[in-house]
Amino acid sequence: MEQSYAKLSLLGELTIATLFLLAIYTPFVCWLGSDDASSSINEKRRLTPLPPLTGLSSAPHEFSKHFTAYFQDHFGLREWLIHRYQREVQKRFHASSAARVVVQGRNGWLFFAASSLILDARGNLRFTPEQETSFWKLVTNKQHWLRQRNINYLLLVAPNKQTIYPEYLPFHSSIESGQTRMDHLLSRIPASATDALIDLRELLRAAKSKARLYAKNDTHWNYFGASLGFAALEEACRKTVASCQPHGPFTFLDRWQTGPRGDLAVMLGLSEGTTELRPVPDTSHFHARHRNLAPALATLLTGSQLQPLYTVNPHGHLKVLVLRDSFFNHLKPFANETFAEVLYLWPYSNERVLQAFTMAKLDAILQLYRPDLVIEEVVERSLPSYLLTNREWGSAQENH
Repeated sequence: MEQSYAKLSLLGELTIATLFLLAIYTPFVCWLGSDDASSSINEKRRLTPLPPLTGLSSAPHEFSKHFTAYFQDHFGLREWLIHRYQREVQKRFHASSAARVVVQGRNGWLFFAASSLILDARGNLRFTPEQETSFWKLVTNKQHWLRQRNINYLLLVAPNKQTIYPEYLPFHSSIESGQTRMDHLLSRIPASATDALIDLRELLRAAKSKARLYAKNDTHWNYFGASLGFAALEEACRKTVASCQPHGPFTFLDRWQTGPRGDLAVMLGLSEGTTELRPVPDTSHFHARHRNLAPALATLLTGSQLQPLYTVNPHGHLKVLVLRDSFFNHLKPFANETFAEVLYLWPYSNERVLQAFTMAKLDAILQLYRPDLVIEEVVERSLPSYLLTNREWGSAQENH
């Protein structure tokens, strides 16, 4: 009897020890065996990058501090654990663990609220006069730098969802209204930049009564909103590039398709059964196809984390380079079907990638790819980052 009890006791202790070791080492093993992500889907933010290994010998204390921050952002199963935590908080307590990042608005609308975006929507934020001057210097310098290489330049600003749909913000967020940072910025636009920047806000505000233009549980616009944005892009292209031939209006299927939960629903930990209806473009007669990059260009972009994507269309016109963020995902079908060649690069995936995307890097890409037009797209909320991480352009001397 005592022997049986001793065996059971030993078995229990071994089981507890095994479970403890699994709990300790599983995240570490998963971290070693997984790809190094640059951003968090659940938190919708850039993750701390791995510090350069050279700092291990030159500045070990700083390297240790930065590596700790990196590991806290990248340990194994982190995204799954965050999702499960958010899901249980929502399910058990009907609360949100992402309350500072996601705002639950009216009629099922969700809004991204990080980086003081609600304050911006209410008109309580603005750039300093120095920042506004630097922004326009940056735009005009980049425009001139590209023109010296016989390349045209357009900057498309995708509006924040709360900019177009402030009426669905919760009551406490919509009681005030005023000029946003974008409003202040445009009030100081120089004549030299009016042809470069595309502001979609009034266009989308005027069209929103006809159809929903943004996803309710996602940060981004839907294909209806994106198609209007692309129409404005085509018009700007026609005015800027003599050989530009717009595709014309795109058609949509007569039905809205049930789509998966959006990124904001994921951040709140809402059920995987959370869906919403989304418009579907008619792509039955599209001709564009994905192609491999030329070897020299592929070698240049290898390991850059710019996520290159290259499409060709025998019925299109112009060779285009697109520098983008996630808002251009819904523009891609329309761009692919309009332009003869499109090379997509994602310098805005995280700060490390953007800092590495220097003028010299872009110049090397341009020499190999030789586009007719560079389209840069950035969402309204990222204008501060666009300003701060593109200082090299603001101080470019060869433009003048």
